[in-house]
Amino acid sequence: MKKKSVFHHDNLGQFRGETHFVGGKQNRRKVRTVDGMEPDEFLRRNACDVWLHQEGHHDVLHQKEMERNRETIDEIDDDDEIPF
Repeated sequence: MKKKSVFHHDNLGQFRGETHFVGGKQNRRKVRTVDGMEPDEFLRRNACDVWLHQEGHHDVLHQKEMERNRETIDEIDDDDEIPF
């Protein structure tokens, strides 16, 4: 059974503690979250294309376009099937 993530709060907002190893030593880091998601995931789901372009988030904009293309290809493939 997977352990549920625990979110902590400080003066900068919400974060999730994560343990990782660097040079054979264990370190902890704060992974910032927005509504329980990492900031990149939150932007990808909620930001409009104009804002992404104005702020220079072209990589996120490209990801959103690729997802839209995949969805339209799936819809086209579904239309080619025999209805009965």
